[in-house]
Amino acid sequence: MDSHKVEWTEQKVRDFWHINHANFARRRYSQQVGPALARLIGRNVAAGSVVLDYGCGKGDLLRGLDASRYRLFGTDYEVPEDFSLYTSGDLNRAGIGRRYFVEADAMVTLRGRVDAALLIEVVEHLDDGTLDDVLLRIGGLLRPGGVLLVTTPNREDLGYNSVNCPDCGCIFHRVQHVRSWTADELTERMARCSFSPVRIMETDLGRMQRSFASRVIRTVLDRYDRRVEPHLVGFFRK
Repeated sequence: MDSHKVEWTEQKVRDFWHINHANFARRRYSQQVGPALARLIGRNVAAGSVVLDYGCGKGDLLRGLDASRYRLFGTDYEVPEDFSLYTSGDLNRAGIGRRYFVEADAMVTLRGRVDAALLIEVVEHLDDGTLDDVLLRIGGLLRPGGVLLVTTPNREDLGYNSVNCPDCGCIFHRVQHVRSWTADELTERMARCSFSPVRIMETDLGRMQRSFASRVIRTVLDRYDRRVEPHLVGFFRK
């Protein structure tokens, strides 16, 4: 059998998530560490801000944010050619509600008006061309001085999380990651797209959700084991 890496195309990505979405439903990142993300956003994004979750999936993070504090919007892939805002039906089925919804053809009304954009666990899925396109789009939506929050696995070992198909021999990451990031690599790539770093950190968002005593114990054990912090979190300014 000839082992080979999957060459991801838009159609393959769409098919992969159409088939496997339900299998990963309980492992969605914003479900697992949503409270920690909400606290980070609360500390870094002013009340009254227009917040856009770019790549919001089923809206797990949006549901965890304070709708009385922010004007919230969500967007994700609906067709392979473009990003468009979720339909009201999608958002309502996800339990989010119409308050977060604007018509897809009204996306232009957000240009230059978004105070904070969220790009949560997205950049590890994108090739160079798609990533540049996404960052260009976000840059056009953010107001001057607006903030972009990016999260991604920190220094992920892609091979460790890859599997091999016993029928055809193809090798692929179990949740379709195509690249691994370090803090320096993410900072450099964002700078190329005209985003300046405000703060970037290696952390464990899951640990942030534990009790104080548990956090202290976990921190000591992680240092003893020389464990790499699993999450990379960066705030960038347009």
